Amino acid sequence: MNSQEYFEHIGGEVAKQFVIAGQARAKGVDPVNSVEIPIATSLAEKSIGLISTIYPQLNDRKIINRIVELEKEYGPLTISVSFKIAEEIAKEKYCKFEACCRLLMQE
Repeated sequence: MNSQEYFEHIGGEVAKQFVIAGQARAKGVDPVNSVEIPIATSLAEKSIGLISTIYPQLNDRKIINRIVELEKEYGPLTISVSFKIAEEIAKEKYCKFEACCRLLMQE
């Protein structure tokens, strides 16, 4: 088995397990009836997937694509990427945070 076949095999097995997890969650035993974190194949997808469990409005493919662009510009895993995407999100380039801000102020 070559590398490509290996990764395809792993991807297929992960997809099967994700379906099983979804079926288990649908039974209503867990607090949430669906699998909260989607399958991610890159660090950008993992990051946005995790963050969107708290801030669902950030679950946007445009942000993932922008992170990939920034990694090409600044280099992968550099702090500059984190700061630049954080700045763009804070400036509401991808979504508005009015509802979130009101909720935070109420706490």
